[in-house]
Amino acid sequence: MGEIISLQPITEQNWKKAINLKVTEEQEDFVASNLYSIAQSKFMPDFHSMGIFAGENMVGYSLYGVDPDDGNYWIYRLMIDQDFQGKGYGRKALQKVLEDIQHDNTGRNIPFVVLGFNPKNEVAKQLYLKEGFVQTEMASWGEQLAQLELERTIEGVTPIVYATNNHQKYYIKLGQALWPESSTVELEQSFNEIMASDRDRILFYQVEEELVGFMHLSIRIDYVEGTEASPTGFIEGVYVKEAHRRKGYSQQLLETGEAWLKKKGCQQIGSDIHLDNEISYHFHKSLGFKEASRLIAFIKDIE
Repeated sequence: MGEIISLQPITEQNWKKAINLKVTEEQEDFVASNLYSIAQSKFMPDFHSMGIFAGENMVGYSLYGVDPDDGNYWIYRLMIDQDFQGKGYGRKALQKVLEDIQHDNTGRNIPFVVLGFNPKNEVAKQLYLKEGFVQTEMASWGEQLAQLELERTIEGVTPIVYATNNHQKYYIKLGQALWPESSTVELEQSFNEIMASDRDRILFYQVEEELVGFMHLSIRIDYVEGTEASPTGFIEGVYVKEAHRRKGYSQQLLETGEAWLKKKGCQQIGSDIHLDNEISYHFHKSLGFKEASRLIAFIKDIE
């Protein structure tokens, strides 16, 4: 009971331990297999596939992250192996997951954590209610949904919005202003590819209820002009509506993007512009980029 509970990523070295974890026969209808969950995580770039450890022993598994459909955090899976149940590990693991979500939410301003459980699973119901979850509605797939409102600190209040699948029309509208030669179909396809990638992020800047700008960031493995390491972050596109320029919005988008890139192991961020784009040249210089070559290619260290 005194062992420390921790979350550790599922890796090439420990995934077999994870898929060998089993719930009791009575619980098999309540939770998907870990093999299914790990496979599912490979197509969900903003989700964390984590082993639950008591000391050095993997005793459970959890899958959680930002759902691209509604933009909230979802806990898709939380299980404790049958041999380790009844020791309080489930509640401690849930608390660790919520701590990780709260930390991840700093600067993202996501309002809720949502989960679903089988209405017959009274143990899970009581666990979630004791941690502050409130039951909401029955899902179309038969689960009872519950949600927990995330704490909002001063640091967490931000005008930066991470794109979800619901933001496609906003990306198209802003993208057509930045790339007028691109068709709606091309931008739709681009958005879908970005949302399916774990190496791309779209950030929007929100003023009141309006999205007034965006930045598309990517992680490049191939060589980027002027870089000293790989992988490297890259600004694929940035745009702010004319009425909202010179207010520091691009700087805030960049700072949020750099924080994400740093978590992904990037030490530098690059960008490029055409030689005759003087406005963009001075824009990049003002953000701390240095000219790497002429195209013009820019590079900036991530602090």
